[in-house]
Amino acid sequence: MKNLSSRQMSFMLMITAMCCLPGMDAMAKYLSQTMPVMQVIWFRYLGQFLVVLCILSSNLKDSIATDNLGTQLLRSGTLFGTTICFFFALKSIDQGQAAATFQVAPLIISLLAMLFLGERLGVKKCLGIVIGFIGAIIIVQPQQFHFSASALLPILAATFYAIYAVLTRSIGEGDNARTTLFYTTALGTGVMCSIIPFVWVSPSTIVEVSAIAVMVTLASFGHFLLIKAFQLNAASDLAPLNYFGLVSAMLWGAFLFDETPAMTTMLGSIMVVGAGLFIMKIPAANK
Repeated sequence: MKNLSSRQMSFMLMITAMCCLPGMDAMAKYLSQTMPVMQVIWFRYLGQFLVVLCILSSNLKDSIATDNLGTQLLRSGTLFGTTICFFFALKSIDQGQAAATFQVAPLIISLLAMLFLGERLGVKKCLGIVIGFIGAIIIVQPQQFHFSASALLPILAATFYAIYAVLTRSIGEGDNARTTLFYTTALGTGVMCSIIPFVWVSPSTIVEVSAIAVMVTLASFGHFLLIKAFQLNAASDLAPLNYFGLVSAMLWGAFLFDETPAMTTMLGSIMVVGAGLFIMKIPAANK
């Protein structure tokens, strides 16, 4: 591990995060079958916030201190928007379908990084992004996709997520990972605590309680890895690796919800993974 460059380490962190976060989504989809979506979001935010407070308890005062409060709160708000849109989408459509639609996020990330962070997109990197996106289209099979309002939610979630990723990168070395981790859920937790009394339904089984615990754990670990990855590397460089989250979502959906991948899903997944591996071999673009 010590011999890895910061770029290689960022790739490893990003791929691991892309395995954890779809697992969080899977738990949210399961829980939304028996309780209000807003309550699931509250569990996700409050649980992660408490975990973060435990992690930072030895140095909480220093971890909260930031010179980028506005950016941190805006970043927290965009993640909150991502969660709301995507969790409501999960309640209405298959996890794999929602994840495939969400794969417009890397394209938006790269565009925003170019516009606001001054990052350059080389031809090879653009090609990798396009190939991965084509793989996502093959998976979702738009010719069989029945359009509804729910179909727009993953796209809106992807837009919020892209802004979140670019804001995370813009903070860079300004705040350390512990500070950024604290603010990741701060705004969402405050908002959801004011809403939860109006939607509360008590968990009725040990399975539900276990799913809540797993969701919180995967959310906390996944977002910490995500923060570290974006602090080590350019947003546009990491963007294609979001496609690994699609493959992970398919696996979670197959395991928990019996969503059997079709041949088109397998073909698209190979393209997605291949595009990600291709991008990893391309040197980072200079600003």
